[in-house]
Amino acid sequence: MAGRPWVAPGYAMGLMVGSVESGLTLYGHTGSGPGSTLAVYRANVAGTSACCAVFNPGSDQGQVETRALAHLRHALAN
Repeated sequence: MAGRPWVAPGYAMGLMVGSVESGLTLYGHTGSGPGSTLAVYRANVAGTSACCAVFNPGSDQGQVETRALAHLRHALAN
């Protein structure tokens, strides 16, 4: 998906599940409404999990997904 971190996204009943460029598998949702966009995702590595929500004014879904992924990678690296 151009401009977004997804390699192989799947979608069902509002839940997005798929791998991203760093190799993590994310579970969550990206949404937008008038004047705002959000990404809420969870990832798990070797029995350790982290979750993150990112909100942003505007409509750039790739930006909130990329920021959520950066927070998750940082949390799971520590």
